[in-house]
Amino acid sequence: MKPLFVFSSLLLSLIFFGFGCQRSSSAGSEAQANRLQFSSGDTFEVRQTILGVGSNFTEVLTRSKEGVRQVQIESFVPHQEAALSWSLRVEQETSISQVARQKYFTDLTTQATGTHPLPPPAMITEHVATSGTINGIDLGTAHAIYLPSYWTTGPVHLARAKSGLWIAAEPWNGLTNTRHTILLFGSLDDMARRFVSDVSYVKNLIAALRKTSSTVSSGKDPTLLTLDADPIAWPITINGKAVSVSAFKAHNAYGEIVVLNNVKNPLILKLTINPLFIGGGILKGFSALENALGYQLHNFHVAKFDAKP
Repeated sequence: MKPLFVFSSLLLSLIFFGFGCQRSSSAGSEAQANRLQFSSGDTFEVRQTILGVGSNFTEVLTRSKEGVRQVQIESFVPHQEAALSWSLRVEQETSISQVARQKYFTDLTTQATGTHPLPPPAMITEHVATSGTINGIDLGTAHAIYLPSYWTTGPVHLARAKSGLWIAAEPWNGLTNTRHTILLFGSLDDMARRFVSDVSYVKNLIAALRKTSSTVSSGKDPTLLTLDADPIAWPITINGKAVSVSAFKAHNAYGEIVVLNNVKNPLILKLTINPLFIGGGILKGFSALENALGYQLHNFHVAKFDAKP
């Protein structure tokens, strides 16, 4: 890859990361951020693109659905540990539809040469409710987050190896004191296994992504998270009211996060995959993959929150 192209793409990424919300963060927004403290029973929404279960990658690109995951805090001890439960309605292909389409393609192999087969049966989908719990979320020392894209149904125990939707205390201290820390978003290999592991041409895509990120980083650890210069005022809704909270933006080679400016509750309010991958043309036509990994938190309902001017 030409150095000029890499520099231009990286510059576009930095420009993209710089846009989006107010740069100044008033004392009022800082106070609102500090008031956002969780207790058992508090809820919020996680919005992301949900890929239909049972779909192949080509269908995902044209049939991906917007999903809203309802999350409830089960327990929350700042700087130590948290647990949550979640529920979601997703669209997936019915078992009857899967069997019918599999039979169609199997029958094609036995048809005589020169025949004109009927078109394949249409995919039939249904909405299915799914839910899960996540325990053992580490809020102390973990340097890896657990993206909603990887949440599976039923109980999951992180054994205090990952921090879920928060930055744990140790990386938070490093980020706020030195403007740098290490944070794992989830590897490209995880991305491949989760969504597209059976599609050969997408494996080539993953290889291209890995090569590009290595070129751009120029030997720098791609997981090294760098804090932007100033806090920002970030709009959210708490208990039905629009509230502006103080937050920080930080980024590494793979993406950007917006983190609540609250030492006891450093919640990752938004995660975005680095547009360098799209700006370079590598992910052109694969926006569903980007959307599926990113998320944003909305509609908080917090029992102890008192919105003040």
